[in-house]
Amino acid sequence: AYRVTKDGDRVLARRVRPDGLAITKIYTPGEVAHTTRVSVTFENRSSAPIKPWVGVADEMSGDAGRFMNAVSPVLHSDGGVEHVEDLEDLAGAEFETFDGPIEWWGVGDRYFFAVLIPDEPIAEGQIVVAETPGGRVGVFHQGEVLSPGDKSTLQFTAYSGPKDLDALKALGHELEDAVEFGWFGFFAKILLFVLKLFQRGVVNWGVAIITLTVFVKLLFFPLTQKSFESSRKMQALQPKLNAMKEKFKDNKELQTQETMKLFKEHKVNPMGGCLPTLVQFPVWIALYNVMLYSVELYDTQVLYLQDPPQAAPYG
Repeated sequence: AYRVTKDGDRVLARRVRPDGLAITKIYTPGEVAHTTRVSVTFENRSSAPIKPWVGVADEMSGDAGRFMNAVSPVLHSDGGVEHVEDLEDLAGAEFETFDGPIEWWGVGDRYFFAVLIPDEPIAEGQIVVAETPGGRVGVFHQGEVLSPGDKSTLQFTAYSGPKDLDALKALGHELEDAVEFGWFGFFAKILLFVLKLFQRGVVNWGVAIITLTVFVKLLFFPLTQKSFESSRKMQALQPKLNAMKEKFKDNKELQTQETMKLFKEHKVNPMGGCLPTLVQFPVWIALYNVMLYSVELYDTQVLYLQDPPQAAPYG
């Protein structure tokens, strides 16, 4: 147990572990919303070397896949976000290891997370995902080994709050990567920006979503119309194509040549019905991801329907 005291706007937590490691944590309110400055000092008061660690842990159970809004370990390692979504991956192993450089680490779900951001990215040492003796699972940084009498201090900024893309981008440290819109993230960010503009105008998020969907449909209307016209022309040519297949059924090469000639004469592109749809595909997938991952839509009112209230775990 820690002994917790207050010193002005700071909160101090102290304890001495049975193995002789003295720990002092100092929490100071950050200058930005949802942030806290954290200082952790270790002192080895024993007669043997000790390897301290610092991290973030929470109670977790089950899987935390793409469609499961469950808490899971998360970290930014070597330029990308890493998850341990299946906790069974830790079964039978002491821990799962990630090497640096590490920008931040912690735990979170689809909409919120709590992470530690070191003042300097960790380029050496190890970050591990492990289960604590108390049954919690977390992400931990293993510090340098302290000889008897040695001290070390680690400085962090802690962020505990929503995965708001704009707020995280302003904080730096590649925190915005925590908002994972998938392969078509470029389009998703544009759509989210436009969605926010519509929401400011109509106030209600449900109406804003409907407005954005109609806007995208209108934007792609020329392509949709072209696809429809191409399909109609292909349908009109179908009897002639069937007759040609029957006529040249014993000569595939000639059948192909005559078919292409027929397309050219009637100015029909055989891919005309597919290409417009393929062009739209990334945008619609991006729009789906905006609906799935944007914290702005968390527990929002859609017209007169209000989602059941949900407690924000790290809000």
